[in-house]
Amino acid sequence: MKSESVKSLIACYLREKQSSSHYDEVDGLSLAQCSLAGESFGSRQNRCAEMLCVAPAAPQPVLGDYLGPLEPQEESIVRGIGRQLCEIAEEFELDHMKAIENQASALGSKMVQFKHRCMPVAPSCGHIEIPVVRMGNSGGTANVAWRTINKTAIAGAHYSSSRGDISFAEGDKEKTIEIEIIRNQGDSDVCFVVELFNPEGTEVGAVNPLTVYITDHTNLYDDEKQVVENIINCGPNTSITNISWCLRDKVTVNTFKAALQCACSNANSIPEELALGFELLRVSLQSARFDQLTNVICNFFNHLPELEDIAQYFDEFN
Repeated sequence: MKSESVKSLIACYLREKQSSSHYDEVDGLSLAQCSLAGESFGSRQNRCAEMLCVAPAAPQPVLGDYLGPLEPQEESIVRGIGRQLCEIAEEFELDHMKAIENQASALGSKMVQFKHRCMPVAPSCGHIEIPVVRMGNSGGTANVAWRTINKTAIAGAHYSSSRGDISFAEGDKEKTIEIEIIRNQGDSDVCFVVELFNPEGTEVGAVNPLTVYITDHTNLYDDEKQVVENIINCGPNTSITNISWCLRDKVTVNTFKAALQCACSNANSIPEELALGFELLRVSLQSARFDQLTNVICNFFNHLPELEDIAQYFDEFN
């Protein structure tokens, strides 16, 4: 997708969020965005008051500067998608939190999932070892199949296409998947997915699939590396709120890109990916320049289809 199209979508998304009736009047902080699903209104208000020092209202960019000249048909598509993205972001965050709560309450059940939602690896690492963990009751045996799936990384060019089966014996808690990474001098910041499926004697948990990002972090400053590590290690509860909490100390191009990768690894569709990316940008605006973060997002989504083609994904999503 062209940068001009992405910027126009961002501008419409932010305008919709500013005028949304779902916004609370506490300094512009969205209750839905704060992962307060299931709490009483009074409890939400108290927690919002506690969080004001962490997530103050973001300064508003001059959105008109980012609404480039669009054809009437394109403008109609952009405004329609912007409204849908706001709804998707709020619904996804609430559904994600419910899934985490349901998983935490099912301690007696048997579940197999990845230890992390996403994993960055260096292009020169040679191979990656991905931990798969058994949650809840570890009695008896359990089996699950796994496979790799292309996204922007291509099997044979960036990594070796792989699939297999994992078997857990009585009492086993963790197993490892190993995948070869092919050094490719021409590409960086590409990703592929590893998926668990076909469970036997267990269920597949909420942390599935896992997204592997092939990216070079060797030139990061030490404080940037620490922030990136915190983002990756924030656990299965990779909500926008938790990711932005890890990001709050140092928002740079590198740390925001890592946060974007982590947030969008939760998405199961292009509409969800765009919604999570734009919401992360919105809550990060108090700590970085709008144009700086927008450029990162434009590069991140440049593999997506153009506006006319992407509209069909939103029709299918509904």
